[in-house]
This record gives sequence, C-alpha cells and structure tokens, in this order.
Amino acid sequence: MKKVMLTIGLGLSLLLVGCNAKTNNVKDTDSSGNGAKIEQVTKKDGSKAEDKGTPVVVDGIEITISDMQTREAVGEKQAKQTLYSFHVKGKNISFSEKGLGSIDFILKTKDGKEHTISENYNIFGDGIDENEEIEGDLYFLLDNDAEVESLEYKPLDDVLMTWELN
Repeated sequence: MKKVMLTIGLGLSLLLVGCNAKTNNVKDTDSSGNGAKIEQVTKKDGSKAEDKGTPVVVDGIEITISDMQTREAVGEKQAKQTLYSFHVKGKNISFSEKGLGSIDFILKTKDGKEHTISENYNIFGDGIDENEEIEGDLYFLLDNDAEVESLEYKPLDDVLMTWELN
C-alpha cells in the first residue's frame, strides 16, 4: 500500500513539475499604495518580451502573472515578515496535456537567495488539457529586510522564464 501511495504521489509531482510558461507584464499597486511593477520578461534563450500585456508562450503554455501585492504578516516566533503574492493564470495551447503549479515558481532576492512558496498558504497545481486554463495565487513569506529581484518559472532545474520585479 505504501508503494502504491508513493508511486501516485511521485507521479502527481512529476505531472505538476513538467510544465512551461508564458507571462504578461502588468503594473499593480500593493495594499499600502506603493507601486509594484512586473517589468520585463526573459525567456530561457535570453530573448526578451518587452510589450506589456503581451503573453509569452513557452513549450505550449501561456502564463499571465498579475496582481503583485505585499502585506505585513507575522511569521514564526511572532517575527514580522512580508507576504508577497502573485496571481498566475496558465492556458495550455498545445495538443498534449501540460502541468502547472505553485511549486514551479521561485522568488529570487537581490542577495542571490531563492525562496520557494510558503506552504502555510493555498497552493495550486494540476494537469491542463488542451485549450484549458488553470489559475491560482503564489505566496512567498520573506523577512522584512529582503529585497525581491525576480520571479522565476523553474519547473525542474532549468529557469524557463524570469519576470524582473521593481
């Protein structure tokens, strides 16, 4: 029974990880009124998509990143931290099923550290049939002094897309 559950869990993890991305550049304001801008998209090959609102497609999936917000949060040991959130929408425009989920994204700070999603908040992920969509929110809990640099789409060990954050 344990082997069956482990196999199913591994299969679902691989399904969620085997994804690609596209993006949309959007300017939003966080809850404090400070402007936060998702500025530039960089593809794996180094080329850039500069037009705001233009979707970027990678390996058959369009991904729109929007609604970047920051909020004050209380973490472990009552330490004040900053909660970063992003809304993600993905559409499969290929002929085969693709996967997309929260675990495919990394938030990178200016000190070079990579932060994974916070498991204390809702996560999303699933396989997407052709012409189907999935959407959800990403949540990253960081120390107040951390300065964010970019949001990366990194389904395995390869960064396929980078959204520069200002």
